[in-house]
Amino acid sequence: MSLYDDSPIDALIWNAIGDSPCPEDFRAYLDHRPENAAHLDEALDHLVELDDSDATCAADTPRYPAAIAAIEALASAGNATAQFHMGKVLGNGLGVPIDIGRSIAWYRLAILQGELRSHINLAGTLLAGDATPADIAEAAALYAKAADLGEPCGVFQLGWLAATGRNQKDGRRDPARGFELFHRAWEAGEPVAGYWIGNMLLAGEGVRRDVELGREWIARAAEAGCIDAIRQLGRESENGRWGKADAEAAAAWYRRGAEAGDIECQARLGLVLLEGEGIARDGAQAVHWLKRAAVRGSVFAQRTLGLAYLWGIDVVRNPRFGRQWITRAAEADDPEACHQLGRLLQEGDDSNLTGAAQWFEKAARLGSSSAQASLGLCYRIGRGVAPDPHSAFKWAQLAALQGDPKGLHLLGRLYQEGYGVEADFVAAARQFMRAAQRGYAPAQARLGRCYLGGMGVDKDVAEGMVWLQRAIAQGNAEASTIVGQVLRDGIGVAVNAAEAAEWFLDAAEKGDAIGQRELALLYADGWGLKQDLDEARRWMEKAAAQGDEEAREWLAKADAASEIAVSPAPTLVPA
Repeated sequence: MSLYDDSPIDALIWNAIGDSPCPEDFRAYLDHRPENAAHLDEALDHLVELDDSDATCAADTPRYPAAIAAIEALASAGNATAQFHMGKVLGNGLGVPIDIGRSIAWYRLAILQGELRSHINLAGTLLAGDATPADIAEAAALYAKAADLGEPCGVFQLGWLAATGRNQKDGRRDPARGFELFHRAWEAGEPVAGYWIGNMLLAGEGVRRDVELGREWIARAAEAGCIDAIRQLGRESENGRWGKADAEAAAAWYRRGAEAGDIECQARLGLVLLEGEGIARDGAQAVHWLKRAAVRGSVFAQRTLGLAYLWGIDVVRNPRFGRQWITRAAEADDPEACHQLGRLLQEGDDSNLTGAAQWFEKAARLGSSSAQASLGLCYRIGRGVAPDPHSAFKWAQLAALQGDPKGLHLLGRLYQEGYGVEADFVAAARQFMRAAQRGYAPAQARLGRCYLGGMGVDKDVAEGMVWLQRAIAQGNAEASTIVGQVLRDGIGVAVNAAEAAEWFLDAAEKGDAIGQRELALLYADGWGLKQDLDEARRWMEKAAAQGDEEAREWLAKADAASEIAVSPAPTLVPA
C-alpha cells in the first residue's frame, strides 16, 4: 500500500489536460506519474492517437504549464504534497524548463512539513551536484531522516551509499553493510532492495556467492513489482544467460513491465512478438507495444517499428511509415537508425547520395561500425562524396578495429588495391580471413581468390575452393564467378568450359558484372555453349551498365567493327 495520496494533484492535472490537442501534455503526465495516477492508460492512448495524426503543439497550446501553475498555488498556500510536486516538475523539466534551484527550495519547504519523498529526491539532487556542489553528507542525513520516519526507500538508499562507496570521500565500498541495509529495506517493503540483494548474491559482493539464491531474490523482487528485476528476468529469459532461452517467459516478464508502463519492457516485448522466435509471432500486438514505447521517446522502439514497416515483418508493409520512424530515431542520435536512414537514401529513383553519406558520417561518429564501413566505401568509390583514399582507409580501419565484417572486408580490399595505404597482400589476406571467419560471404570469396592465386598466403587451390563454397552457400555471386574462372582456366582442375558457363550464368543472374562479362565472352566464342552473338551482346551490355570498363571497351570495339568481336578467354587475375 502506498504511503502517499496524490489523487488531488492527479485530478488537478487531468482536469487541465484531459482533452488537450497537444501530445507534449500527455508525455509530461506519463513522465510525471503521480502516485496511483488514475489516467495513465488514457494518457498513453491519447498520445498514440495524436502522434498518429501528426499533431504538434503550437506555442500557446500546451496545458501542462497551467496545471503546474495550479499546483504552485497550492504549494504556496502550504500544501506539502504540492510542494513536493513542484520540486519534482522543476527538477525534471516536466512541462516547464528545468530549474534546480527552485526545485531544491520547494523540496526544503516540503521537508519542513515532514514530506518523506522530498527527503529522498532532494538527497538525489545533492548527490548529483547538478546546480550546486555535491553534498554527500547532507544527502546521507536526508536518507537517514527519511528512514527514521518510516520511508523504506531511505533505508535502501543508505544501503546503496554503502555498497557503492558514494558515502566515502575515497570511494571505499562496504558491500557487507549495504547487504545488511538492503535486507532491512526489503523487510520494510522496498521491492528494489530485493533486486540488489539478488545481484549481490550473483556476484558474491559482501556475501558468499550463491547463484540460485540470487535468482530467487530477483524473482521475488520482480513479483513485488520492481521494474529493474522484471527487466532483468525478461533479458535473462530472452538471451538464455541463466540456461536455455525461453521466449515465452521473456514475453511474460516484459508484458508485466509493459503493462506497468515501463518503456524498455514495452519495446522489448514488441521485438519478441515481432521476431516470433520460440513464441507465436503477433505483428498487431508488436506494433501496439512498440508504438507505445516509441511515442514516449524510445529510439530502440522507433527504429524497430520503422524496420517492421519497411520490411513488412508480420505487419502491412508501409515504407512511408517506416522511413518516418527511422528518421525520428536518427534525429534522436540513434547510430543504427542513422545508418539505416543513409541506406534508405541510397535507394530508389529519389535517392540522395550526398544525404546518405552525411547520415553515414553521423552514425560513424556515434560509433556505429557498420556505418563506418559504409562511409569508408563511399569514400572509396566516390558515392555521395569525393573519392578520398585517406578517409576511405581511416573509416575502414575504425570499423575493422571493432570487428565489423564489412569493415574488415573493405580494409582488405584497400590493402590489396593500395588505396589509401601501401599495397600489402599479406595484410589484405589477414583482413579477409578475419571477416571470412565471421561468416561474411564477400570476404570468403576474396579469401578463396587469395588462396587460388597465392596472394598474401601460400597458394592452396583446395583451401581456396573450401572458402569459395562457403560463400556460394550464402548466395555470393562473386564466388560463383571465381569458380567459373577456375573451371574455364583449369586451375587445379581439368578445363571444363561447359561447367564454367553454368557458374558464370549463376553469377550473371545474381547481378555480378564480371560474371556477366565472362558469360558474354563464352557466348561470343561459342566455347562451352552454343555461340549466340545476341546473348553475348545482351550480357555484355548488362556488365557495361554496371560500370565494367572491359565490357564497355568490348562493346565499343564491336560497334566500331559492326560485328561481335571474338576474344580469347582471359586468365584469372585479382579483381
